[in-house]
Amino acid sequence: MARFTDNINNDIDNITVATAYSCDIKNCNDLVKKSGNSLKIITQNIRSVYKNIDAFLAHIARLYFDPDIIILTECWLNDNKPIPSLKDYNSYFTKKCLNQNDGIIIYAKQNINCEIEEPNPKDANFLLAKIVPDIVLLAIYRSPSFYYTERFLNALNDIVKSISSKNIFLIGDINIDIKPGNGDRNSNSYLNLTSELGFLPGHTYPTRLSNCLDHVMVKTVLQTSVIVINSTVTDHDSILINLSLNSKRTNTQCPSIVERVNFSEAIKYVELADFTFMTNKQDAESAATRFVEILSSAIKANTEKVRVPRRKKSLKPWMTPGLLRCIRHRDKLHLNLKRDPQNEILKITYKRYRNFCCSLLRKLKREHDKFLLKSAKSNKETWAAIKYVTDSSSKKSSADELIRNCNVLDAVEDINSYFSNVGRELAEKLTGCKYNYKCTRSNCLTNSFVLMPPDEAEVESLILSSKNDCATGWDSIPARFLKMVRHVIVSPLTILFQTCVREGCFPKVFKRSLITPVHKGGARDCVANYRPISVLTALSKILEKMLNVRLIQFLNRYNILSSSQFGFRMGMSTEDAVGSLVEFVTEKLDRKKKCLGVFLDLAKAFDTVSIPILVDKLERIGIRDSALLIFKDFLSGRVQRVKINNYISSDANVTFGVPQGSILGPSLFLIYINDLCNLSLTSCRLFTYADDTAIVFYGDTWTEIQNIAESGLQKVARWLRENLLTLNISKTSYIQFQTINSHMTDINLKIHICVSERNCTCINITKSNTINYLGIELDNKLSWLPHIEIITARTRKLIWTFKKLRYAAEFELLRTVYFALVKSVIGYCVSVWGGACKSHLIQLERAHRSLLKVMTFKPFRFSTTLLYKQCELLSVRQLFVFNIIAKQHVHTPYNPEVCSNKRCIPNVLPTAKFRTTFARRQRAYLSVFLYNKINKKLNFYPLSLHDCKSIVKTWLLSLNYEETEDLFN
Repeated sequence: MARFTDNINNDIDNITVATAYSCDIKNCNDLVKKSGNSLKIITQNIRSVYKNIDAFLAHIARLYFDPDIIILTECWLNDNKPIPSLKDYNSYFTKKCLNQNDGIIIYAKQNINCEIEEPNPKDANFLLAKIVPDIVLLAIYRSPSFYYTERFLNALNDIVKSISSKNIFLIGDINIDIKPGNGDRNSNSYLNLTSELGFLPGHTYPTRLSNCLDHVMVKTVLQTSVIVINSTVTDHDSILINLSLNSKRTNTQCPSIVERVNFSEAIKYVELADFTFMTNKQDAESAATRFVEILSSAIKANTEKVRVPRRKKSLKPWMTPGLLRCIRHRDKLHLNLKRDPQNEILKITYKRYRNFCCSLLRKLKREHDKFLLKSAKSNKETWAAIKYVTDSSSKKSSADELIRNCNVLDAVEDINSYFSNVGRELAEKLTGCKYNYKCTRSNCLTNSFVLMPPDEAEVESLILSSKNDCATGWDSIPARFLKMVRHVIVSPLTILFQTCVREGCFPKVFKRSLITPVHKGGARDCVANYRPISVLTALSKILEKMLNVRLIQFLNRYNILSSSQFGFRMGMSTEDAVGSLVEFVTEKLDRKKKCLGVFLDLAKAFDTVSIPILVDKLERIGIRDSALLIFKDFLSGRVQRVKINNYISSDANVTFGVPQGSILGPSLFLIYINDLCNLSLTSCRLFTYADDTAIVFYGDTWTEIQNIAESGLQKVARWLRENLLTLNISKTSYIQFQTINSHMTDINLKIHICVSERNCTCINITKSNTINYLGIELDNKLSWLPHIEIITARTRKLIWTFKKLRYAAEFELLRTVYFALVKSVIGYCVSVWGGACKSHLIQLERAHRSLLKVMTFKPFRFSTTLLYKQCELLSVRQLFVFNIIAKQHVHTPYNPEVCSNKRCIPNVLPTAKFRTTFARRQRAYLSVFLYNKINKKLNFYPLSLHDCKSIVKTWLLSLNYEETEDLFN
């Protein structure tokens, strides 16, 4: 019995009560100095992070240390405003807000492994942070408007019981006063529950007036101190939790070491190098290897590693010593006022000085932001400054989650194995064995592809066209270095490329790639949700570009690619693909046909391209002899490594797929799927943009369409299977298009891959009323309302960005940002959806006007017509008219006979005949109708495209809202 009670006593002793203090910032610094190695957490009720974040940062700038973790409660989070970013911190925040003042934000230093969960109770905000190795922080904000304490306590009980850790901290503004002797019944229930769960209060000092509302409940075996710090950010004090750690924390960040290249010395190194081996008739493989070795040695011999000191940095550089002194004096006045709250003179003095401090803070911040924008010397620096000013710095899409909480070296090896084998494994699932594709020689083209060798002028232009900001490959040779030494390397590099063409060789040193996993959606800890982007060497890209130019010229000369292919082709875009699909559906629906669109999803399409099949397709279109050999050599014998942060896997051979991130890859993929577009299918048309494929079937009845669609999809599925491409049926969906008044019969659609339809076990394709195709939300009635709502929401989110930026940026810069962030969104495929009815488009028009008024400091009731004239910008509807006329002008050949009648201006184009009102709101009709109507007013038909755009834009700016809408009548 004694032994049993001793064990219980030992367990109770391990649950330690924190040492608590209440002081100002200065004394806090003295207390923390004595703590040694510790984890420092600071929490503050901020009462709108957008309003008070700068004041809070100025408050903690007086600390002699940067907190490891910052917890902010009552943040007033808003979906239309980005979370303010802090340098060297990752941010996490609640996404489920119960009322307008809700929201919790946790900022954690980037070297801290932090797993975040958000429980979903009804009476409070919770954000759970699990910190390696064994610390759990449960951040809580409970609004005072929630009176049902019992429901909150039940939720808290369930959440805490689900946590398994020795060190748990409940932190936040819970709005229950736990100060001793307050007699609050809710307080007793709350303290009883937390005691039952093993928690004890870390402090009971007042945090708001005379009440202890901001809690730190402690259940830990670590030595803990809690410091309540006097704060003037809001009427709540801030709290510092200091956890003494027994061992040093593991720093998962890459060491702060920067590599600097002395390019002047590297250029001298290359100038003294001997390239005579190029003229000694060496084979391409060995010549390329020696060439790369010389350039790599030049870079490595003149690269030094510089360690960046980890000295304390200010979270916001505009916090000057003068501002901090001002804040220090303000805090002294606030402390004096707390001691003598009835002193009216002291109260007035404090309020005036507090307002002066706030004005000074805003002034310094805006001046610093202006300085950043004005001192930017390049587009890259300008956009970095814009992101800083607007708090829109997005986190890099790194693959850290894939290597977290596991052996890092084993993890990168497993990731590399997955990426290198995924194509083969998917193909084997389709075939049951390796490579059962039957090569055919039907439909072979008689024209042959002649691969002409490059000359020095072409090679030099290819070097100069390389992008400077691209990542370097495994050889560490940057593209800008090749430009610096082009006067030396052009001649030997030309000889090397000529040798490659002659021998049909793509050197092995150009086929090694570093794979960077890029997250594309879904869970971040699942490797299947990452796209493997190949980082190739700069020299490899130059050779690829040379081959690709010749390949594209050959494909265009003989019209080899189907007109249904819109991806990666000069003069074609996503707008052409979506526009062609919509025009086809519009035409069929106007003729009383039924239309059904099937949108296919191909799993890992680029990674599952079969190299033997692709080589056979290349030969059938006329690529033969040494030209075929070099393409075959480019595809075979490829080696890749995966790189995540500073961790690199070993080499893995790649036997399937075309490399994503290469220059030749997209063109080769178009050739691979070209036969799909040429399939003989009944009553349908295909639209492809790379691996995004849509098929529109039409007929007189829905039963007829179902039969036609299932027959056609069976042929498509068979083609995909023969070409070892995997159809992801669970993500494939279809839409039954209809006009507003038409009757629709629901159908169940299947893609039959079974042998017998009598015993069919094939699953149904998902039916949808809307689907995102190439970034456009298509709905079954082509009303464009779902797409307009999405764009409206995005436009509203940008209003806050411009509200912050307008104080620092000049108007011309604001216009530049407008074109990059707003017009790029509104103008994307606007010629397709911009003809939507007035009642649907008005919400976007209003959001657009609000943004421009905020950008230009105009009042809410400011004239819309004057607003657009002063900004020299078009409204959404005017942008549609402008784009549709410009596009029609490009596709309308000039005929002098049309202009021969000087008495009146005739219709340039024959009027499109459409029966329904529905069709007359779509691009197929409006493009001709508006072109003819406006040409009669402006006579731009004989003009060049530039002059046509100029005269149309000037005229549109003179119209008001109603006059613009009248154009459609």
